[in-house]
Amino acid sequence: MSIVEPELHAHFKDEMINASYFASAWFITIFTNSIKKQHRSDDEETKESLPGVSENLLQLWDYFLVSGWKAVLKMGLFVLKEDSSNLVQLSFEEILSEIAEKPKNLLCTHGFKIKPIRSCKDD
Repeated sequence: MSIVEPELHAHFKDEMINASYFASAWFITIFTNSIKKQHRSDDEETKESLPGVSENLLQLWDYFLVSGWKAVLKMGLFVLKEDSSNLVQLSFEEILSEIAEKPKNLLCTHGFKIKPIRSCKDD
């Protein structure tokens, strides 16, 4: 992170935020904790929760299967870089709260598109 976002890295050091506070959840779950539940009602009495798996999340998992953990690391850096201008202005608690929600907003919104992966050899 110090290479990609040096200002954010310095702010995290000032706020004493270690990447393990948020990134370990990303690595353990491969961002499945970003899946939002959607409610659907087929009839008025029965409501069931359905997972909201977007194309972005499916694309990340495909990339993970092809490239391994590097895909999760790159996505984590993307999450931080995408919101770095906001994160550098927040306090410890606000940063952790924002980072917990950011992958959900990026990966599970259908309006936001991650650039397609060109090939496996570009890594």
